[in-house]
Amino acid sequence: MRAMGAQAWTAALDAGMVAWTNKYLVWLTTNPIAMGEKAAPNNHGSFYFSQTASLQILVGDLDGATNTLKEFYDGIYQAQITKTGEQPFEAERTRAYHYRSYNAGAVITINRIADYLKSINGWTTKTSAGATVQDAVDFAMTVKPDDEGPTEAYPNIAAIAAQYGDPDGKYTAFLSAHEQTYPGQAWFFWNQPLSDSGLQVHIDDTGNILAGAGSSTSTGSSSSSSSASGGNKNNAAATVVAGGWMKVLMGAAAVALVAFF
Repeated sequence: MRAMGAQAWTAALDAGMVAWTNKYLVWLTTNPIAMGEKAAPNNHGSFYFSQTASLQILVGDLDGATNTLKEFYDGIYQAQITKTGEQPFEAERTRAYHYRSYNAGAVITINRIADYLKSINGWTTKTSAGATVQDAVDFAMTVKPDDEGPTEAYPNIAAIAAQYGDPDGKYTAFLSAHEQTYPGQAWFFWNQPLSDSGLQVHIDDTGNILAGAGSSTSTGSSSSSSSASGGNKNNAAATVVAGGWMKVLMGAAAVALVAFF
């Protein structure tokens, strides 16, 4: 709202938010409880650093945010991913599949904050074992999710494919095998370029994303496919129109805000 000059976002509101955030940052960087989270080697620590850096950006402390990210990459990140891609501090948790995705998502968010700052290339920054977040996501794709289901892994897989590329199609193959509606999901919009695998999706009148072309008579419902977008396999989701595509784009915007801040 600040960047776009939203009328409702007044100077007083902005000043108040910045003042409160600065006070919170003092707590976040000095309080023993916060320091405990910062020192945690697992996802607790990762989310501490992503939260701190994003709030420092919010108040205009870009140098502070850069230093926070450097501290993460030089610190707890170094032991988070092994040579095989395993995340040992997440693997020991009671819900290991969930926590692997959870921490990988935090690292992806930190890498995107670093992209925004144009200070560090987190995507190529390696742990002490020589691994990156791509290795972590690749490993997670090989692990059986048991009763948890692989849903949490999808946005991370899409992010990795968009960032590192998918020359052999393994990421889209995984997504299409497990989630036939992935070209209609908000995280598909957020993670581009990413192939739609030629899948068709539509949005019904209640906003549900469904596989298939759908009914041409349904209000706010349409299909998306490579053929519908003139053969451009990355534009399928963009052809979801009317009320349906507005719901998806609003969802994508919400995901973008959560992922960044």
